[in-house]
Amino acid sequence: MTSRVLNLGLMKAVSDFKHISQQLSRFEDDLESNRAVRDQGGGSPQLEQDITRLEKIVEILSQDKFCYEAQILRDGAFLQRALSFYRLMILWSVNLVGGFKMPLPSQCPKEFACIPEHFLDDAMDLLVLTSRIPKALESFVLDDFLSFIIMFMGSTSYIKNPYLRAKMVEVLNCWMPQRSGLNSTASLFEGHQLCLDYLVGNLLKLYVDIEFTGSHTQFFDKFNIRHNIAELLEYLWDVPSHRNAWRQIAKEEEKGVYLNFLNFLINDSIYLLDESLNKILELKEIEAEMANIVEWERRPAQEREERLRVFHQWENIVRFDMRLANEDVGMLAFTSEQIPAPFLLPEMVERVASMLNYFLLQLAGPQRKSLTVKDPEKYEFKPKQLLKQVPYCHHLCPYLKGRQGICLLSCNLERWQSIQ
Repeated sequence: MTSRVLNLGLMKAVSDFKHISQQLSRFEDDLESNRAVRDQGGGSPQLEQDITRLEKIVEILSQDKFCYEAQILRDGAFLQRALSFYRLMILWSVNLVGGFKMPLPSQCPKEFACIPEHFLDDAMDLLVLTSRIPKALESFVLDDFLSFIIMFMGSTSYIKNPYLRAKMVEVLNCWMPQRSGLNSTASLFEGHQLCLDYLVGNLLKLYVDIEFTGSHTQFFDKFNIRHNIAELLEYLWDVPSHRNAWRQIAKEEEKGVYLNFLNFLINDSIYLLDESLNKILELKEIEAEMANIVEWERRPAQEREERLRVFHQWENIVRFDMRLANEDVGMLAFTSEQIPAPFLLPEMVERVASMLNYFLLQLAGPQRKSLTVKDPEKYEFKPKQLLKQVPYCHHLCPYLKGRQGICLLSCNLERWQSIQ
């Protein structure tokens, strides 16, 4: 009964607050883009009407957001009482499966399967909210929540909804010491035995599982979710105990989950870099159009505005995709340096060689000069850094000698070495 009341009351308000915040962010981005179009020469009556309309929407949504913040976020004691209730609910749920023990029973108990999903979903939503308010978590013990998340985050038989499991990653992401602002969260990741034993493995498993969510937006959703997972994995890599667990998983699951993880990581790296570089070429084309002032001014105002809108839209896409590409290539770099064996499996060697060829062709090949834009840092485009991070040149090429696929590498190694 209490859970249902919270679901209809507090958590409905939290959901509305989240929705308003997301809407406000989108409209602020649209307003900024329209103002940028105006500043760059667009000035049609329609554009001015759009800016005025967006300013009014932003003002209304800002007022709504402040009202929710005043009502919800400033009452830390109330939020802690709600967290205490959800902690008890978590303990009750865990008792249904035999307590805080891993691995979970192979068969999901009917009692656990009958728990309404919103019981757990609401708990995660409240944790995400309060994790962004340091005062709300002061002196609050989070160990039970952490144990619950680790136990169920990687289990499709217990929690079938991939988005609920992804929300658990979002909670952990908020708890990273560099983000939470709380010293106590470091001990959660670095001193909690269940965390040390199972967190990395379950994150890798979820990274693979999230490829197929069943949603019509699954292709784009996976990048946001994997971004959260990648940030966590990068942090955990610097913790010796977690790094050792990672090595053990790579050894035990060399042809299972870990191989799938590497394949998806390579796929994402290639896709994101390819999308980013193609959009950079299109951005450069529009930059060239604007640089020819005489021809640019001859165009109808509406056409100029449309091109500027496209320009700013692509800027945002490139910035996001390039950030994720840098992240993925960085993860390939540090994992291949310390754990080269999975990359050298017969089924991986050709993929490794093909990916290296692709990276080198894009970043050091004949078209590299065409990727020069006015402000590459604005798009987080760092070709020299990417070239240094391309892992296989540094770490895997010595191992590849005499193996299938080395012929694919040889043609570009000399080019890469000359750049270095």
